[in-house]
Amino acid sequence: MKPSRGVRAPRRIGAPLRWFAAPSAALLSVSFVSLLGAGGAPAPSIFGDVDCSGALVSVDSLKVLRFSAGFPQPQISQTCLIGYEVPVDGVSRIWGDNDCSGVVNSVDALKTLRQMAALSYAQSEPCPDIGSTVQADFGQ
Repeated sequence: MKPSRGVRAPRRIGAPLRWFAAPSAALLSVSFVSLLGAGGAPAPSIFGDVDCSGALVSVDSLKVLRFSAGFPQPQISQTCLIGYEVPVDGVSRIWGDNDCSGVVNSVDALKTLRQMAALSYAQSEPCPDIGSTVQADFGQ
């Protein structure tokens, strides 16, 4: 049976999915200061709150997973973007790289979920603990 006009046919099982390219390394190396210019003083932020909503929730993990898979990110703030270098407590860090490994990946999302569930997770020093309050300068 053919669908009537104006009605979308259901997607067949096994149909190929469309994949998006991962962000380029050049995009990840641009800092907020060079994009926005020198701004105000560092503001208190929650380390791991990747969308700067003011709370560490499971959506933060989902956004890290989506970023690492190359999917577009809806952001609450135009200055708080995953994958950009941000001075955190005076040290340049990649926002969303919650374990300070140098790359934003699914391990960062897993560690955020483990912290939220009060489970143990490994964190290399001097990386801030996930959920701790830090001073982040987003160039605002």
